[in-house]
Amino acid sequence: MYKQFIFNFYDIFTILSFRDIIECLNKKGFDNMKKIVFSVLILLMSMSLFACVSESEAEIDGYDLTIVSDQEIEYSVTPDGPYERGESVTVTLEDYEEGYSFFGWLNEQDQRLTHQYTINVTLNQDMTLQASFEVLEDDSDNDEDDEDGSEDEDDDDVPDDEDNDENGDDEEEKHPLLTKELDKYDNYYESVEELYGDELVEGLRELMQRDVTYQTYGDARDILQISDQDPNDDTKVIQLYTRDSAPREFVCPTHDNCNWNREHVWPMRRLPTSNRNSNLGSDLHNLAPADYDENAYRAYSYFNDQDIQGVSYEPHDDVKGNVSRMMFYMDVMYEELSLVSGTPNADNFEMGDLDFLLQWHIDDPVDDFELNRHEVIIEYQNNRNPFIDYPHFAELIWYEFYGTFE
Repeated sequence: MYKQFIFNFYDIFTILSFRDIIECLNKKGFDNMKKIVFSVLILLMSMSLFACVSESEAEIDGYDLTIVSDQEIEYSVTPDGPYERGESVTVTLEDYEEGYSFFGWLNEQDQRLTHQYTINVTLNQDMTLQASFEVLEDDSDNDEDDEDGSEDEDDDDVPDDEDNDENGDDEEEKHPLLTKELDKYDNYYESVEELYGDELVEGLRELMQRDVTYQTYGDARDILQISDQDPNDDTKVIQLYTRDSAPREFVCPTHDNCNWNREHVWPMRRLPTSNRNSNLGSDLHNLAPADYDENAYRAYSYFNDQDIQGVSYEPHDDVKGNVSRMMFYMDVMYEELSLVSGTPNADNFEMGDLDFLLQWHIDDPVDDFELNRHEVIIEYQNNRNPFIDYPHFAELIWYEFYGTFE
């Protein structure tokens, strides 16, 4: 009987349904008890085999780190790839062409991650790092003029300092991020070109508030079913903090028994109004589906790297950047709100911790889910989140944290 089972193992193993396995065993003359035993064994062996295949595929795939540059460079990477999820990698720039100064390491969104020669990154997906450089100014002509004394000929016409100012000193001092083209989105950001710091904040606020069309808090419930739809199952939504899927249709038989909540990521307790009807309390950029229990646990805690109920909260790694860009949006959009470093004061409508948010913005760049959510919200609210469109705006506003203009 065992020989008969082994001889026909391949035929039986390739049958996927339990009913078909039983039917196959009937044809081979197995009695009831043996049919049950062999069916269970076959299913267990199938599951084990598929698990092994899946595991080996995961080990083989890994993640890649690609280094690119417009210049000829020498660099070291430790350790060698491919890499597992969450693995830390160190990249060091060793040498580069003369006539250039190192600007920094950039990510795929052309956002500078650091101006240091060495960078440490954690891989949760394939990543590309770009070594970016600036051209050094050639002062040889000026030196020759100094030696010949020829510059004295122009002294009567234009003073030296004024002459330098009019002939490009300002242009020489412009940071590459200030000259970055903002030509996407039908030139929506044209008016803030070459601005930084408070001027950029004011320019962006004017753009963001200009044509905004607030929806009601009730309408937000329906819009979030579209903006945060599970890309793998259109009958569900993705919950912000847990990243779990929940049934898309909002069901809330009682206040404390909803299948998901409309979470204010900048908490209501830290807003200057308790009204959520067609104002900053219903701003779609600040709302997301959230698990009821997780939402209650987080309450109005600010964000950092520690979970202390009622005080601080650390979101999932996959949404730390999303949360950060929501906070940047709220801080710039509403003048009465403020992002601060350290512990924020809820009574002053503050949120934080800014230092963590700025780092998370780098560590967790914009992904396809966030881009899709953004486009849906724009359709209904008619304003944009600048930090999703151009992530480098964060570096131009909070330049002291990033060391942008050192």
